[in-house]
Amino acid sequence: MRIAPLVLSVGLFSLALNSSLVYAAQVDELEQQIQMKQAEFDSYVKELDAIRSSIEMDEDELQRLSQQSKSLESKRKAALLDMDKQYERLVADPSLDISSSISAYQYALKAQTLNQSKTKQQKAKVVSNQDKLANSKMAQFSMLNEIENLKEQYNFARVERIKQEFEQGGKLEVTQSITCGENATFKQCAEQGNSLARKTASQMLTNKLFQDVTEQKLAMEHRDNVAASVKIIEQTILDSGFSGQGDYSVKMQVTMKGRLANTQACRLLELDNRYCVNGEESYDSSDYEEVDYSASSKQVQAKTYTLTVRSNLHNDEVFINGKSYGASRVDAMLPPGEYKLTVKKPGFETYHRNVKLAGHKTVRAELGKLVVNLKMGDKFADSIGAGIKAPAMVAIGKGKYRIGDIQGNGLGNEQQSRNVSINTTYGIGQKEVSVADFERFVTATGYQTSAEKSRGCAVYGSGSPEFQSHLSWRKPGFEQKSNSPVVCVTKKDAQSYAKWLSRKTGYQYRLPSETEWEVAARGGSKTDYWWGNNIGSGNANCGWCGTNWSNKGAAPIGSFKANKYGLFNTVGNVWEMTDSSPNVVRGGSWNFAPSLARVSSRLEVSSGFAANYVGFRLVREQ
Repeated sequence: MRIAPLVLSVGLFSLALNSSLVYAAQVDELEQQIQMKQAEFDSYVKELDAIRSSIEMDEDELQRLSQQSKSLESKRKAALLDMDKQYERLVADPSLDISSSISAYQYALKAQTLNQSKTKQQKAKVVSNQDKLANSKMAQFSMLNEIENLKEQYNFARVERIKQEFEQGGKLEVTQSITCGENATFKQCAEQGNSLARKTASQMLTNKLFQDVTEQKLAMEHRDNVAASVKIIEQTILDSGFSGQGDYSVKMQVTMKGRLANTQACRLLELDNRYCVNGEESYDSSDYEEVDYSASSKQVQAKTYTLTVRSNLHNDEVFINGKSYGASRVDAMLPPGEYKLTVKKPGFETYHRNVKLAGHKTVRAELGKLVVNLKMGDKFADSIGAGIKAPAMVAIGKGKYRIGDIQGNGLGNEQQSRNVSINTTYGIGQKEVSVADFERFVTATGYQTSAEKSRGCAVYGSGSPEFQSHLSWRKPGFEQKSNSPVVCVTKKDAQSYAKWLSRKTGYQYRLPSETEWEVAARGGSKTDYWWGNNIGSGNANCGWCGTNWSNKGAAPIGSFKANKYGLFNTVGNVWEMTDSSPNVVRGGSWNFAPSLARVSSRLEVSSGFAANYVGFRLVREQ
């Protein structure tokens, strides 16, 4: 078959020109904002260096005053000793002039008092500047987050711009000639010619679209790996016919519109697919109903007896036929029959006994101390009593682990990649501590959080934390549920909850160290996120991460897939506290950029800081 095309372009018209111009303006504006914020950030880094330098000078001065204090104290003691001796001589010789000794002592005492005053002032200055540095670091981090968020918006806008640039259309006149095979009918030959004319027109439009996009150089580099599509809106045959030699010619006017699929746009722009994923998919957790395991039918008996259960322990839990009756002593009114009695307490051997009840009966359970060695991956939840469980834990085994900025993408405050040793197996919360968990503690103790007693809770606004007095863990500024992570609490509040939990369970609960947190959060990975080096879309709740909660509020605990160690939400959702000093939170949050949710990312916050994007999970010692 011989093909001889002749193409005439009548002109292209835009079907989405206004939208394209809107996104083009957005991209340009965002690019300018990023440049301005980056310049502001670079300038702020210099200011931080000045604060650090000032702190170093203040600490040097404090050290000098401390050393001077020792010298002045020695001089004061020497002057006092000399004055005492002079007074002794004065008793023997009343005419003796000891005024110089008295003056020397007074001078030494005055010098020492002045030194003490200066030392006190200098200590206050150092503490003040350290708080200033911590707040400045937070402001710096907030500024960085703002830059990262602008970059996220910038990339989303680039995707929309190139998609709209491909949403162009036009009318083309195409003349196509072919020589058909000997066995082809006239109809088949005409259909082949018309099809080739349409394909030629489509190819012309595609070429035009690739040439006209704003990021044309980048698009052309990846053109071979991308399939842009063209929709034929209308086709009109203006002229067609056969020659005496059997050639078929057609002149066709084709109206078309281009299209670029979401994923194709990301390929063209060398962007992660998360920028091209439709964010309308629902990620809501399923609702669970508590199952009632009691018998479906009621037993009606003419007579009941009392089964009294006691034990050698306090805060245990008594079960009869699997149903919790709370802590002993228990007096259960039951019909005659056989019952399975169980008494439990964390850290002690479980007591089992089958009881035949034919009259009033008392059972005393003896629970021996249980030695349990946690193994890697063990999942457990300690009893608080009355059938209530503490937050579920997973065991992290002792051994050597790799942590820190392994991929080399970190910020200045991140720790270098290094090997660490975990010498003792520990348990860590599978999920963040929930609102329901914290509320149970508040109800039992009447505890009031720092935010409720003072300036309230911080929200992230205008690039920095802003405290709002009406916000607290009960109302954090976004809609929350009982299974949402508790926020608007300080490190002191978290530690108070941990102490209460320790008393209720008999085990030691506390905030994790940074090492313990990162080892567990990595789930054995060496990548920026436990699943890889790209955040993806819908994998976690962080700013611009493609979930229904991104930039809106915290997602319920356990909303996303657990890492290989069984921990949920170690990426994003809420920053999580550690026991480090100065205060450091880890993991990113719902309103911070994806790059700040990397597992090695660290955010330093001031003492007593409470925000609606900071929560915690606990460690339980073996």
